Amino acid sequence: MSGTIIFVAWKLINFDVIRPLVLRDGRGIRPVSRETDLSRNPIKSYVQTASPPSCQRQIRPLRHKLNGFETRLQAWYDLDRKRPRRQRRTTLQRYERLVVPLGALLANALPGSE
Repeated sequence: MSGTIIFVAWKLINFDVIRPLVLRDGRGIRPVSRETDLSRNPIKSYVQTASPPSCQRQIRPLRHKLNGFETRLQAWYDLDRKRPRRQRRTTLQRYERLVVPLGALLANALPGSE
């Protein structure tokens, strides 16, 4: 079984090495911390736990900014595939086509924009 390797102060220190130094050999936490250049707190936690420490991140839900526009964009891409190469819309043209109608709707919705 391979243990967790910890990189500290240009040394590779294995979790499975620290536990036996304290538990089996009977060394104190302070001498082990001096030898490994680790503080006493992580060594104390390594001795108290039976399994090596692990980092688990929570998976965030994906939120795409184009969720509301997917069907419209897909239709535009399909139309552009049928067009000759030089007549296809650029990304900037697609963006402007999406934003300008939204801007016009917002401008009309504001009071005094008549």
